[in-house]
Amino acid sequence: MSFQGVWLTDVLAATGIDDAAAGVHLTALDNYQVDIPITDVRAGGVLLATRTGDGGAIPIAEGGPIRIVFADGVASGANANQWIWSVTTIDVR
Repeated sequence: MSFQGVWLTDVLAATGIDDAAAGVHLTALDNYQVDIPITDVRAGGVLLATRTGDGGAIPIAEGGPIRIVFADGVASGANANQWIWSVTTIDVR
């Protein structure tokens, strides 16, 4: 599968997050929640996927409208439970 979106590091940089932040807390439509350590986020490779590889919106039935996709080598991505989809909120903590 392929996706398009924006890197989480770029979103956080645009918001001017506090250097003391420890992680990012994400919540899904079904209230599923995960925490991604800020070290993994800052290292790069965490994509907020908003589109399929062909540019179409990701339907909710397929984990949209926003889902987390990890690039190879991102430590958090090795844990299948971290692959959250249907993201509704992103909190920096």
